[in-house]
Amino acid sequence: MSKSRHSVNAWLKNLDAKFNLDDSGRCFLQRDNKTGVVVYAPEEGDEVFLYSDLMRVPDNIPPTFYEKILTLNSQTSRTNGAFITFEASSNQLIAMFAQPIQALDAQIFQNILQNLPRTIESLRTQIKDIWLDCQHNLTTKPVMPSVSHA
Repeated sequence: MSKSRHSVNAWLKNLDAKFNLDDSGRCFLQRDNKTGVVVYAPEEGDEVFLYSDLMRVPDNIPPTFYEKILTLNSQTSRTNGAFITFEASSNQLIAMFAQPIQALDAQIFQNILQNLPRTIESLRTQIKDIWLDCQHNLTTKPVMPSVSHA
């Protein structure tokens, strides 16, 4: 086990003795019935990743939906430092938080894990609002008259 992975594993065990990184460097944490978080510490690298499902993307995606999601990614005050990515194999939007392991200690790691579920719930609400706004715009968008060139 790499030194970085060993540090993350120790912080997890500090939270609860039953928490442990598996062979792939992942540990699934379930805070409540709605919010599960995966902690991932790759063998190679010096960052720890925390991620959670936000929303399964429906088949009928409004044209501006991803544009608005990408815009949300650039507003870190609204995402609390997390970023949203698309996982194609599961058709899910994922909230991802990455942090250099050197910048963490057990207390900071614990604080991040305690705050992440609130961030995830906030992102879920914001994405739902974006989805509804995009759907609303589809139904109320004025039809532009065709222009003929004489």
